[in-house]
Amino acid sequence: MLAGVQARFRVEAGGGRDPSELLSTLNRDLVEYQQPAKFVGLLCARVEVRYGRIRFANAGLTPPLVRRRDGRYEEQTSGGMLLGVSAQAHYRDATIQLRSGDLALFYTDGLTEAQAGDELFGLERVREVLDRHAHERAGRIVQALLTAARSFSDRPLDDLTVLVLKQLSDPVPGTRGQAERALKPLTLAADH
Repeated sequence: MLAGVQARFRVEAGGGRDPSELLSTLNRDLVEYQQPAKFVGLLCARVEVRYGRIRFANAGLTPPLVRRRDGRYEEQTSGGMLLGVSAQAHYRDATIQLRSGDLALFYTDGLTEAQAGDELFGLERVREVLDRHAHERAGRIVQALLTAARSFSDRPLDDLTVLVLKQLSDPVPGTRGQAERALKPLTLAADH
């Protein structure tokens, strides 16, 4: 089932559709399997690097965390139901606008739920690591987060995915249509 979801995602993602539309399509496909105990969590994002914009829709994963250059934090609360659970699930697009020095952290709960005894790594420790390493490149920030979670935990880490997108320069002002025309399919590097 997962291989089918991945293949369908690749086909649909190339069509320039909004993230919410893509999640809705995948959800309908999974609901047709009629196996609600088999579900998928997925956050789908369109990154408009040149314009410092991340458009995303969330199907049951931890909301992204944004750290502004000045140290303020914004947690994105937009979310939706896991894929494959209900045909009535609704997904919304949300937008994160980044300026030079801002970063967006996308992660699964395996990061904040890393455990030492009964204590969780938690969001506060994540923020502390981000604060200490915010001046560094995205790849180094990911390494710092993983190292901190592994050092903290007294057991193997479970379900851990971490992605950091950092805006290195001031974005070009523009509209959504201009941004989409400016982008070409490419492999996304860690720093933008």
